[in-house]
Order: sequence, then C-alpha cells, then structure tokens
Amino acid sequence: MASDKKSTGVRPLEILQLFTGDLFAAAIAGASVTPVVSAVDRALAENASGRASLWSSFFGSLREYGARPITYLRGPQFFYVWLIYGGTYAAANTIETMCSLKDVDASGPKWVATSTVNTTTCILKDRAFA
Repeated sequence: MASDKKSTGVRPLEILQLFTGDLFAAAIAGASVTPVVSAVDRALAENASGRASLWSSFFGSLREYGARPITYLRGPQFFYVWLIYGGTYAAANTIETMCSLKDVDASGPKWVATSTVNTTTCILKDRAFA
C-alpha cells in the first residue's frame, strides 16, 4: 500500500515543482562545470593542432573567460558545452524523480536517457564547430 500511495499520492503541482527543481539544478550544475570543460576542450584542440601547448591554452582560456565573461557566456562555446552537461544532468534528474514517484529502479532508464541526451548534444556541438 505504501508504494501505491507514493506513486499516486503526489499532486500535479508537486510534480511540477519537483521537475522545476530538477531542471534548475541541472542548469546551475551545467553552468558551473562549463568554463572548465570548455577550457579543457579548447586546450586539447589547440594542442593537437600545434597552435598552443596544453597548459598555456587551458590557462589562457580561463583568463579570457574571466576578463570578458559576458562575451564568453553569449558565445557558442559556452552554449554547446552547457547544453551537453545541463541536458545530461536534466535527463538524469528528471528520470530519477519520475522513477522515485513510480517506485521503480532508475538505473536502466537513467542510463538510456543520459546516454541518448549526451550523445545527441555532443553530435550537435561537433556539427556546430566542424
């Protein structure tokens, strides 16, 4: 009976609040990791092409982002990396919430959802920068 109450006792407004929290947390987490991931991504590309050494590119990118944060936040590099991480976190969070409401193990659905979102958004980013 407890699981029946758990899966059916939640009102639509409460579900909306849970999903809103999931998406907000994903957006913040994605935005938090994006500057470092962007700098690593750029450093790897510049190092592979011979344009710059790995560490000089990495720290140069971080300095550039810190010197012009609005320009960086408006740019495609921030958007696509944030889309990858924020989207992946959003998928994980919302699947976890839905499965907990239905009293279902989230492992399988979360793996499928995060793999699908992460792969799709990585392809979008690669196409944008190709």
